Amino acid sequence: MKRCPKCGEINGDNNTRCFKCDAVLGSVASYQKICPNCKTIYAGTKETCDRCHRPLAVYNGNFNAGRSSSSGGMGWAYILAVLIPLIGLIMGLIYLGREDDDTGKTLLITSIVAAVVWGIISACIFLL
Repeated sequence: MKRCPKCGEINGDNNTRCFKCDAVLGSVASYQKICPNCKTIYAGTKETCDRCHRPLAVYNGNFNAGRSSSSGGMGWAYILAVLIPLIGLIMGLIYLGREDDDTGKTLLITSIVAAVVWGIISACIFLL
């Protein structure tokens, strides 16, 4: 955890600016940033990726947390989107709002398809 030199607030290790007073946490030259999507490394002064236009994360030398719409770790979201399509739609909109377009679009499509399938199954059961 980093302590802000200006206001003393405790911030996360990946923060480059204090969330309370917006002061710079540490020397900008002392760290680099990386795009979580395309893994391009930038100087500490850069805020968004030139290629993906996504916010950058602080690079600590062993960054493995890059996201991909098909990577592991998101399986629970797709399972939830199939079982409860309304939750999947909401999560898809949240991911779109976070500018994670690939995951958001995939969740929305999965939810819509699941809702249609659930509707067809319900109609078949009702008609029997």
